Amino acid sequence: MRHSTSIKDFLLNIISNSEKGSLDLNFNFIPKEEAKFFLASLKNINKVKGYFELNELSKEEIEKWSIIFLLLHDFFHSLADDSSIEKLETKITPQMFVASSEILNENQKLKLASAYILLGIETLNNFHHSPYFISEKIVLGESYFQGVFEPSLWGVKINHSKFFEVTQKLNKKIETESLERLIANYKNFKFDVLKLK
Repeated sequence: MRHSTSIKDFLLNIISNSEKGSLDLNFNFIPKEEAKFFLASLKNINKVKGYFELNELSKEEIEKWSIIFLLLHDFFHSLADDSSIEKLETKITPQMFVASSEILNENQKLKLASAYILLGIETLNNFHHSPYFISEKIVLGESYFQGVFEPSLWGVKINHSKFFEVTQKLNKKIETESLERLIANYKNFKFDVLKLK
């Protein structure tokens, strides 16, 4: 069963619900194990936040936007039809950010990108070998190599505009290049937050 609502309506609805404090953690399309791993990592997300200069975002905002990401990710799972979990994840994550960038304002984009990056790092720290998180290896890896992370005196800054550019480039790359090659290039990639400083 697929979602009948548009991406825009779905995203604006979950943002509206989050502002009312009524987000429903009901995942119908993400594999149960993937959701479980993401939610386990969400509990320790503040540990990773300490490495970054994100003074404008509270722990509560990071958690809220991490959940918005997870619900949006679940929505994109409902639209996908690839039988390989690695191919599916590699395709939908950049697509999700490209679609979101056309709907969100700059402040919302900063929050979504920051929450995703922190959640992605913590999830890879805990569940590096799970095939569910190949897209986090690819997106974070490409972000690292393309200058999304900017060292500063008070922690690493996240250039969220560049992050969305990276996901756009990735989306185009996925449309024109071999998915297998991209997956193979990042399969063993380890994201070390300490190297960002």
